[in-house]
Amino acid sequence: MSTKPACRECRKLRKSLTSMTLFVRSFIDALDSEMRRPSSPERGKRIAYLSNQLDLSNDRLRFFDLGIDYRKDRKPKVEEAVLVAAAGRTS
Repeated sequence: MSTKPACRECRKLRKSLTSMTLFVRSFIDALDSEMRRPSSPERGKRIAYLSNQLDLSNDRLRFFDLGIDYRKDRKPKVEEAVLVAAAGRTS
């Protein structure tokens, strides 16, 4: 029975990773499109908007799916702990 919660957690993380990957792909496509346009203040604003959306999506994924509180200053330590724990589960 102890494997079922782990499998459920794996499915949740896989779904989150898939969602984030699709979002990053669409971000890169949108950024490529913006970079083809002539340089202007409006283009800079659109690029800043895209960057902000990517950052918000990352924070949302980290907070809701990985349990990392983006409002705290301990991001690097928590991220390292999550990565170490994940590496331990895969080996």
